[in-house]
Amino acid sequence: MKKLILRVILITAIATLTALLSCGDGAASGPDSGASELINHYGQRQYTLTTSAIPAMGGHVSRSPEMARYPSGTEVTVTATAEAGYVFTGWSGASAATTPSAVITMRGDLTLVANFLPVAEGNYTLMIDKSPAEGGTVSRDPEQPVYPHGTVVTIKATPEAGYMFIGWTGTATTSAEPEVSITMNSNITITANFLPISNTYYTLMIDRNITDGGSVSRFPNMTSYPAGSIVTVTATPNPGYSFAGWSGALGSEDSVETVTMNTNLTLTANFRLNSYMLTTAITPAEGGKVLVNNRESSLPTSHNHGVSVDISASVNPGYRFVNWTVTSGQAQFDNANNTITTVILSSNATINANFQQLCVLTINRNPTAGGTATPESGLIHDADTPIEITATSASGYRFYNWTVTNGQAEFTDTNSALTTVTFGSDATISANFQKTCVLTINQTPATVGGSTTPTSGLAHDAATPISITATLPSGYWFNNWRVTSGVATFGNANNANTTVTLSSNATIVASFMVIPNPGDAGWFTDSRDGKNYRTVKIGNQTWMAENLNYSASGSVCYNNQESNCNTYGRLYNWETVMNGASSSTLSPSGVQGVCPVGWHVPSNAEWTMLTDAVGGLSTAGTKLKSNTEWHGTDDYVFSALPGGRHYIGSFLSVGTYGTWWSATEYNAMSAYYRIMSTGDDGVGEFDSSKADLYSLRCLRD
Repeated sequence: MKKLILRVILITAIATLTALLSCGDGAASGPDSGASELINHYGQRQYTLTTSAIPAMGGHVSRSPEMARYPSGTEVTVTATAEAGYVFTGWSGASAATTPSAVITMRGDLTLVANFLPVAEGNYTLMIDKSPAEGGTVSRDPEQPVYPHGTVVTIKATPEAGYMFIGWTGTATTSAEPEVSITMNSNITITANFLPISNTYYTLMIDRNITDGGSVSRFPNMTSYPAGSIVTVTATPNPGYSFAGWSGALGSEDSVETVTMNTNLTLTANFRLNSYMLTTAITPAEGGKVLVNNRESSLPTSHNHGVSVDISASVNPGYRFVNWTVTSGQAQFDNANNTITTVILSSNATINANFQQLCVLTINRNPTAGGTATPESGLIHDADTPIEITATSASGYRFYNWTVTNGQAEFTDTNSALTTVTFGSDATISANFQKTCVLTINQTPATVGGSTTPTSGLAHDAATPISITATLPSGYWFNNWRVTSGVATFGNANNANTTVTLSSNATIVASFMVIPNPGDAGWFTDSRDGKNYRTVKIGNQTWMAENLNYSASGSVCYNNQESNCNTYGRLYNWETVMNGASSSTLSPSGVQGVCPVGWHVPSNAEWTMLTDAVGGLSTAGTKLKSNTEWHGTDDYVFSALPGGRHYIGSFLSVGTYGTWWSATEYNAMSAYYRIMSTGDDGVGEFDSSKADLYSLRCLRD
């Protein structure tokens, strides 16, 4: 043990003495001297490396490793990076290299400058490197830091003694000729490659396991190589193949490798045929199914590169096949529009069988006689695809709109005869037409002036009320509206301002009456409902020249049809007429009843005064009846109409009889009324059950 300890102490002392002697020699050794040198705890000298860029804005310098001081002998990799608009032109100071990256060995304090040059747009740099650096020299002509676009530069490699030139590498050229010309169309970096000359040469044999699998290149490309040469071999697979690795002198799977020529070598580049996974999809999923090589599968299937794969699509009811598409990867169809075809894969791929849903479009016409519609009803169309539809109206009709009567569908414009419809299921639509009728408007007498609106001869929608107006000529009184041909219904035939509804082409007449004594005629507006009534003075009495049409409880329209109220007024029972008042035989009666304020229900005596004023009961009927709606002479413009009645539970006699209540009862169960009838010139006086329904004429107070 003592001998071992003494031996360790002796070795340590010798090492320390050696380090001290070495430090002492530094002052005279030259390359390792430096004013700022330090010695670390291992006894090594340390040096500084100062880097800079000229100009400062041209770029920057990085180093690896990054240290404040470096032990003697440390190799430092420095890299120059140019800023935009500048190019690196080379190092100065501790290195004269022209490549952006250089290796510096620390043998003293060093200063290194990265030189940059501003480059105008359209100018390019040419960086030339040598491998190895001591293998030779390179010249260029012309010698410039930058070259305008299109400049042709001749470069020449000259090997040093003991080396030979083996070729250029880089993007500009891979020529083996020592002198080449390159055209400056971009910034270019190129390397001149040299090999040491040797007395011993070896061969490199390269084979491929599959001839069609790919190609192999080598650099340098020589029949034999000096001992120690490093050769780069590159395996490039052909489309559809992959590189599987080297065998022989190499066991690597990297496609680019190097071999050192210290003996004759044999290499094999191994390639393999690619196989790819084929995934199938269906859009929409319910559109059909897909077979691959006549088999249905929900899982991906494997297929070799370049092999045609049979695919087929079967279509479900309610769909049609559209095409095949590639949704991911690379694949080529023989015919993408056929349900049965082939596909060749160039990678893993997903293909899609596309189907289109089909729907039946039924087109109806309402009414059928209203017109025609296209396309033909019942045809099959693509779902969710706009279909052009057209409706053509027949004579006497106009197009109204489109509606959906079954299923779901959307129109671009429901009110346009030419539009499009889109539907996602079977659907029924209707082209709706509106019947039109021509309205001719005349007036009688025709030559007394006055006017009517709208313009005669225009077409109007059938079954739709049309506003009509008669403007009275001077000295005339509006009598009524009449239909002389066709079918039409008036809102109120006795009003100059009313409506008419057509069921066919029709001619209507606005009838005017000469006012016998213009001072005796007038108008009255019922403030309760705004209805207007003509009035006429006969003798000392002023009568309504129309039947009362005020809606009160206990009153109805003949046959419960509003149009009859507009023409004939309402029918009332006696209780409603009296409105709680007692029977009266007076003249005036003093019974307002259901009449407007300022008017009263005439007593039986007041009816007698009227018939006496026009010549007596036997001829009063003809003189008081309307000369347009009834067969009277209407000498006094009383315009009595045959409004019928409701008698013993039934509507009777419209167009034949007119009946009017008085305010005078006959007994507790009945009351007096007056009656006129077709074929009778007189006015009858009778009594009837108070429950029966008759018309009412009001008399001014």
